[in-house]
Amino acid sequence: LELPLDVEVLPFALRKPDDKFWLLYADAGRWRNMSDEQVLDELKDFARHGVTGLVEMPLGSVDLSEIKDGKVKFDPSAYNKLAAQCIEAGLPGPHVCSYGGMAPRIRDILGVQTDLNTDVWPEEIKRGVEAVSRAACEATKDAPATWYFYGVDEPGGDNTYAIQEYQAWHAGGANTYATFYRLDFLEKASEYLDAPCFVTGLVAAEGTARRAREA
Repeated sequence: LELPLDVEVLPFALRKPDDKFWLLYADAGRWRNMSDEQVLDELKDFARHGVTGLVEMPLGSVDLSEIKDGKVKFDPSAYNKLAAQCIEAGLPGPHVCSYGGMAPRIRDILGVQTDLNTDVWPEEIKRGVEAVSRAACEATKDAPATWYFYGVDEPGGDNTYAIQEYQAWHAGGANTYATFYRLDFLEKASEYLDAPCFVTGLVAAEGTARRAREA
């Protein structure tokens, strides 16, 4: 089968702004079944297309066995390895790590009776999530690239779980990132967000785009 292909090359080069980052949602899980060379080749291809960082990077594994004593151990080797591969491939970061769900684990270990989706979190839950955040930040302080915590996907202002989770991770020292399309989430969680990301629908209309940018 032969298909004709015509390519028109326009007489100018696009310039990449130095102060902008271009992040790609990565299916990092499938890389577990690939060799390091295959992963590196794919990362290099991302870099050739202008990508500078990845979303949904692995952050590491956490040991909550001593959370009752306020102690958390964090192994960042998964993040450090992939971040180093990204550096080698030309993806300097920052990256975004999806790492939600600590609050239910901590609640179950502590035996606290609370509905995390509707209630104001008890102090021991808040302290526990903050301890995980601090442990992750400490463990990755010498990591090859900066990372941002990504908790709940596209939350609204009525998502009290998401707001409290971002508050706790931010209080623990983590940079935070959230993708959302409802301004009421930004209004309630802005002080806990370092990198608010607007879904296209939020900025597709002039009025909401202006309110989002001003907020």
